[in-house]
Amino acid sequence: GWPGSSRGGRGEAEAELLREWSSFEERCGNGGRARSLLARARAAAPRSAASLVASATLEWGSRRYSSAREMLWKATQRERRRLAKPDASPAGRRASLSRLLQLYSGWASLEARARHGGVERALALLGEGAALLHEEQGEGREEEGEGPLTAAPPEAAGGSGAAGGSPLSEAAPLSPLSALSPLSAAGHLFQCRGALLHRAGRLEAARAAYRSAVRHGCGAPAFVGWALLEEEAGEHGEAAGLFSRGADLEPEHAPLHNAHAAFAERRGDTDGARSIFRAACRPGACGQARSFVGPDLSRCSALLHGWGQFEQRAGYERRAAVLFERAARLGRGCADDCARAWHALGSVRLRQRRWDDALEAFERGLAGSPRSSPLLLGAGLARASLQQHEPARELFRRAVAEEPRHGRAWRAWGVMEARLGEVEQARRVYSDGLRSCRGHAPLWQAAARLEKEAGEADRARRMLRAGLRDCSAGERVEGAGGGGGGGGDDGLLLSWAALELGEGRLAQAQQLLERARAAGGGGGGRTHQLQAVLLARQGLGADARAALREGLRAAPGHAPLHTLLGSMLDADNDVEGARAAFREALRLHPGDGRTFHAWARLEARLLNWEGLRLLNEQAQQAFPPSRGGAVGGVSFPDDVVV
Repeated sequence: GWPGSSRGGRGEAEAELLREWSSFEERCGNGGRARSLLARARAAAPRSAASLVASATLEWGSRRYSSAREMLWKATQRERRRLAKPDASPAGRRASLSRLLQLYSGWASLEARARHGGVERALALLGEGAALLHEEQGEGREEEGEGPLTAAPPEAAGGSGAAGGSPLSEAAPLSPLSALSPLSAAGHLFQCRGALLHRAGRLEAARAAYRSAVRHGCGAPAFVGWALLEEEAGEHGEAAGLFSRGADLEPEHAPLHNAHAAFAERRGDTDGARSIFRAACRPGACGQARSFVGPDLSRCSALLHGWGQFEQRAGYERRAAVLFERAARLGRGCADDCARAWHALGSVRLRQRRWDDALEAFERGLAGSPRSSPLLLGAGLARASLQQHEPARELFRRAVAEEPRHGRAWRAWGVMEARLGEVEQARRVYSDGLRSCRGHAPLWQAAARLEKEAGEADRARRMLRAGLRDCSAGERVEGAGGGGGGGGDDGLLLSWAALELGEGRLAQAQQLLERARAAGGGGGGRTHQLQAVLLARQGLGADARAALREGLRAAPGHAPLHTLLGSMLDADNDVEGARAAFREALRLHPGDGRTFHAWARLEARLLNWEGLRLLNEQAQQAFPPSRGGAVGGVSFPDDVVV
């Protein structure tokens, strides 16, 4: 029984338990059982919007879009009829309105994921909910220039509604779960509406929506979304003030502190970003003084994870590893927080070439989340680096079976086969992966690199051309590692430019670099790196150095730029300048063999045996043998694990 609860309270408590059970079964791949449990949840609490939105989300995730829309459409019409009854009590009207707003928010969160017309349909739904709220409260519309928007029934919605979009932002996600949070339904509806209007470029209407969200009780999420809008508009002082107001209102809201620190980092204030993290994680913050388990420590785990990511971007991987390990241990009350933190820690250890320690971190994460595709990928990378190739293959198979659109897992598997000389097997892996996620640009790049290394330059060009065609068609892959470093048109064009550089076709390489800049890749370190190499090949040494320095201003954390600068300074007999560049490259990427080789050439040329000895000691620390005595047998691109 449920002592001390009313009948309605008992029903909602039972429904909540059934929803959690259904979510667990869905993660385990038991869709039929998850549907059955949600049906029981709806029967236990027939008027619960949470159960209905959860059912619609499950149908949407199974690509049964019409079924999900019909379910939500019927529910909203039923609640509207209840709301329109003249004899409804004030409490009954408030309850119906709250359920309606929750339904509209949940429905909009699903429509916003669709590729074609999703934002417009989501805004129509949220607009209808806002209009109902204003009508009930006897208010005028607050959002200037917004006429009444009415949602269409499911058959009029149009389009396939294929889910493939990403969340609007880390700070203001449109998720059915957050739509049913303890925040008021009205506040969350306006917060979602503000995020969508911001995404559509309608900034004044978005500001009005965020003001309404704050007025209706949506705290930190609304302040974060509003602050990001003001930052985009160049109002940095206003944005900082909004972050501070949100932190005053909800000091334990980890996503707000993470977003605030990221805002400071984007402005170049790294000390300020650290201060934000330190203040948020101080003793007594995040509930450490009040609780040893549960959501308070989970929030602190999310903060430490965000802090670790910041230190990682700044090139301080040892600091990041310490923070990730603390986050993993604090997040033990939440499987998702634990998995994310163990994955981040394992990834740092992989980059540090601590294969055994990395494997231990990934396996700790898998103990709590055995079906996590990113953790399976990480464990596979560690096994492959330890020359345990069969176990690595099995882990890669499991990773892509759990998430067929996990482009990084397909890519890592193919890279391992290629490094082992299994060219045909690597081709099969890439072919299978591209059938599942044709919009994953790094997978096309890896397939093209395989052909280039096999001496098939024309086949490599065909691969890159096909990748440009498919990735430009809007088929971006999201989800578990779907997107990634160097992806998109600019990444493919840069790979093609590198191919032409290697083939000595300098004019074609220059054209491709210009196309990459036009596609948005002009600010990346690799663009400047390739441009500098091209200029050096043309005998324009001064222009090459200028391109390098411009690249270092734009992307100071791109280690290959520092290595290339060191080599150029070495050629100019600027020994101390070259050493400083190599030193910075190894700080950013301690395991970069190319930097060690370039620096060793400099010291050998100078007959500096003591310098070579010290460099060798540093290399031994960067390339430690495993506990079993093996040195990693397969090396992977740095961006396979993020």
